[in-house]
Amino acid sequence: VAYVTGNLKVIPIEQRLAAFRHYAAQNGLDTDAALIEGSELGLQGGYESCGRLWHRLRKKPTAILVFSDTPAVGVMRFLHEHRVKIPHQVSVVGFDGSDTSEFLPVSLTTVVTPRYEMGRQAFALLKEVMAHPRKASRSILLSVHLVRRESVAKCRS
Repeated sequence: VAYVTGNLKVIPIEQRLAAFRHYAAQNGLDTDAALIEGSELGLQGGYESCGRLWHRLRKKPTAILVFSDTPAVGVMRFLHEHRVKIPHQVSVVGFDGSDTSEFLPVSLTTVVTPRYEMGRQAFALLKEVMAHPRKASRSILLSVHLVRRESVAKCRS
């Protein structure tokens, strides 16, 4: 399984990569750094990062997890242009649950984040900080869920 990551200076992007590494290791998957490729946020960034990954690896991954749905579409475009069948040869999973992911020729499996709730919680925290500036900051953990679509094949042993 390969991973396409974004700007690691952005905390949620860094956390997604850390989670990928943790769960890959926990499940006995290869954690070689060559399986991780950086990407700009955007269609072209996903396309180019997949190209670098694809040309670098002799043993091609059976799945690519992408830090966001938009670059995942670029990854899918690269694979399509290089006659790689999704999901038969490579599964692709995005992150964020964008509306676009459902309407692609091969609909994208995605991890959906609760955007409305994130905004609501962020606003509540902002109000709290403004009312009590010296109060210690805190983190809030929100649940995500997987929406499985056509871009993922059944697991192969």
